[in-house]
Amino acid sequence: MSLAKYGRLYRTLRHLKGQQLFYQVAYRLRRYAFWEKPIATADLSMSSTWPDKLELQQPTGAGACLSQADWHFKFINLEHRFGEAIDWSTAPHGKLWNYNLHYFEWLWGLGLEDAKAVVDDWIRQHRFSKDAEGWEPYTLSLRLINWIGYWGSRGSEVISKDSAFAKRLYYSLSLQCDWLLKRLEKHILGNHYLENGVALWIAGKFL
Repeated sequence: MSLAKYGRLYRTLRHLKGQQLFYQVAYRLRRYAFWEKPIATADLSMSSTWPDKLELQQPTGAGACLSQADWHFKFINLEHRFGEAIDWSTAPHGKLWNYNLHYFEWLWGLGLEDAKAVVDDWIRQHRFSKDAEGWEPYTLSLRLINWIGYWGSRGSEVISKDSAFAKRLYYSLSLQCDWLLKRLEKHILGNHYLENGVALWIAGKFL
């Protein structure tokens, strides 16, 4: 490592809190804990307890043109067309583009049937992996907020009538919440840690 890189590392680390330094090390070591995985704790016979008066403001400018016949997205001014099937593991325009795909802010622009189909597809196709971008804590936090916001408001009738889909949804939400609890971003703090907390609070209200 060159002197310039050492200097840059020092100037970065000297601004971190002691808590952040501790969790930076702990977070990296836990990546090698092969036994760690999410565990679903939701009762699959449960129903949502989302309060009638609790509404989330939907995001704007999601930037996607969507239908089951032709899924195509535009994030950070870069467009990609998947066709009939979304490849959740692809990153055609880099990690930031793929993060936006997994945030699911664009879900709000879908009708109920398309929304159910794409959420089901994510649950089936994007299984848990420590290295998957869709399972990173910040990405996961935003997806929880958008999924719960959508299915707790405009999609509430769907999950009340389609018990099979509701069970799959609750099971996945439970897995995601468990993994988020194990990966709270104490090593970063700031907006990442805040989003972790907001997501878990909203999930607690929903389930």
